[in-house]
Amino acid sequence: MADDYSKLSDEELDNLIAGRVNAPAGQGTKAATTARAAVQEKSARVEGGPPIAEQIEPSAVKRGLAGMGGAMLEPVMGLAEKAQLAFPGEGAEGAANIKRVADERAQRRMYQRQLEETPAGQAGAFAGEVLPYVAAPARIPAQMAAAGGLGFLRGGPDRPTGIGSELMTSGARGGLEAATTGVLMKGAQLAGRGANAALGRFSDEGADALRTNAAAERLGLPSPTVGQLMPRSAMGKIESVLPGRDELIEGQAKALGSKMSKDIVTPEGNIADVGGVYLDEMKNAVQKRYQLAGEKYKAVDELVDSQGLGNLFPVYTARSVTATNSPGYTTASELLGRYGFDAAGMQGMKAADLGKLPLRFEDYHTMRVATNKALGALDRGIGNAERMGNAVPTENKAARKWLSDLKTALDSDAENWATRHAANAEAVGAYKDATAYYRDVVAPTILDNPLARKVASTRSGYPSGDAALRAATSTSGIPMVERLRPTMTPQGEDMTTVLRNLPEVAETLLSKTGTAPERQGALGRAVRATLSHPLAAAETAIGHVPGLESLSRSMLMKRLAASRDPLDQAMLGRMMAGGAQYPQGGLEQRAERVFGLR
Repeated sequence: MADDYSKLSDEELDNLIAGRVNAPAGQGTKAATTARAAVQEKSARVEGGPPIAEQIEPSAVKRGLAGMGGAMLEPVMGLAEKAQLAFPGEGAEGAANIKRVADERAQRRMYQRQLEETPAGQAGAFAGEVLPYVAAPARIPAQMAAAGGLGFLRGGPDRPTGIGSELMTSGARGGLEAATTGVLMKGAQLAGRGANAALGRFSDEGADALRTNAAAERLGLPSPTVGQLMPRSAMGKIESVLPGRDELIEGQAKALGSKMSKDIVTPEGNIADVGGVYLDEMKNAVQKRYQLAGEKYKAVDELVDSQGLGNLFPVYTARSVTATNSPGYTTASELLGRYGFDAAGMQGMKAADLGKLPLRFEDYHTMRVATNKALGALDRGIGNAERMGNAVPTENKAARKWLSDLKTALDSDAENWATRHAANAEAVGAYKDATAYYRDVVAPTILDNPLARKVASTRSGYPSGDAALRAATSTSGIPMVERLRPTMTPQGEDMTTVLRNLPEVAETLLSKTGTAPERQGALGRAVRATLSHPLAAAETAIGHVPGLESLSRSMLMKRLAASRDPLDQAMLGRMMAGGAQYPQGGLEQRAERVFGLR
């Protein structure tokens, strides 16, 4: 503006003071006074001359507090001045009010600039500008909104001529501050994520995404995209409707099906049983858990042999297993035989003789497992009959009682052995460890797991791998499979990971047509995601430009997307947002001069 003396050179100001040039119309001698103030302000910047603020207030602390107060007060005063400019009054009184607002603002900003010429005042002003950003949520949209709002309130020219020029300049400054805050924060965010990616610092979701990517590639699937690996992200929502998505999913499903299929040999030729390999993986996981339990009891036997300890004698077990007169004996012994304990082979033996035979803990474990399985099967059968209102056969109830007594007897014999050898802490500790493992690990993961029982059953198991795969991916089956994952082979773990974390691939694999499912409303969701996350939309679009498609599936992009977001640490994110205001001042001043806002 013509009366903005801060834009004049020292020579031009001297000429104005001396009267060698005319002052702006209507300003009179006031122009010279204002020009002198401008000269004083400029003299504060002269090398060797102390700034005016230091001459007025020697205390750095007070200058810092004054700078902070001035920065925090500016939005408040800006709002009040906008109200005054909107309703200045009529005629000469209105013009006087506008001039008064302009004079007060120009003077207030001049004093603030003088304060900021000193290190203490500049630090205080910076702190005052940062505090509102620290209070806002540590997300880029929220910080951009805060910057835009504060920029609008603080905005306006130094000497406004009315509400029109005020709102136009305030709006431009608000938009400029929001844009620069967004760009600077995004740059800092990308820099932080790049550093975290290089150092291997990933978010929980990101680490899971990278594990899924590695599993898919080990199984021979076409490499997943960032959007597939992180479907809840903005990139995932936008990417879901991009061209080629369906073809990629169908190709991945085909590759996964090939890896998981097992041929059924028939006279007419081989038939692929999708999921046959996965069924074998689940069976192996069940057997591995039993094997681990058996090894713990085997370790007890090794201690007994190496230290010459007394064996386990099945005194109570002998009495129970030879009770053949029970009406439930036949049913119970048949069930035990089905699960690997030949109780019927002991028929006719005397309990006293049988109880004197030493029993190895490994064999004890086999008997205990068979008893638990038989008792569980009988309990489920009786429970189903009672729920359906059917009569339960007497021999089944008697068999349950017989098996329950056998289980108690087995436990009693083992406890008696532990009591006799209580002085041997190593042996008793190994026994207790084996018992606790079976009770706390094997029981919940296998015995109390309906999917595991059906997988391992030779009589009532799944009729095909496809049926087992569908059960394993059902809502009720997923938590049951999770119990088997610790004892799966690496291949089984990879298959489970892909089935869990690439649901569209799993759904396509199990569909009758083998095509990707329709995504209802996907376009609308992508549009909303684009509007709310424009920067993520730009990143996604760049990764899918023809010739750059591989970028969206590159390991570099995946590690960057999976890295820990520095903005997720609330205080760090707010500090980044506040720090973005520091270089913003210079950028704003240049932009304001270009667009004529100063």
